[in-house]
Amino acid sequence: MTTLHFDMDAGYQTADQIKAFRENVHEQLRALSARVNNQFVGGEWQGQAAEAFRTEFNDWANYQLLPQLNALESLELALRTHVDNWGQTSSSFMP
Repeated sequence: MTTLHFDMDAGYQTADQIKAFRENVHEQLRALSARVNNQFVGGEWQGQAAEAFRTEFNDWANYQLLPQLNALESLELALRTHVDNWGQTSSSFMP
């Protein structure tokens, strides 16, 4: 018979770490976007190349990075669900 083991605390800690990482990257992206869009381009850098850079940056942020952050959130929630389900299942076998 196969023995199953799941350290639930480690599962929750890992989910918390994923969440913290995602939130940190999202906050850094907000700060960088504000800098690029509100200060750097149009202020410290002007011209067609600056506008092209802004467009490229915003496309990267919106179509590449943000979807990855959403995927991380899905992974975090899936892990929390696994841990919760494990806890419920294992408690049903306890006397």
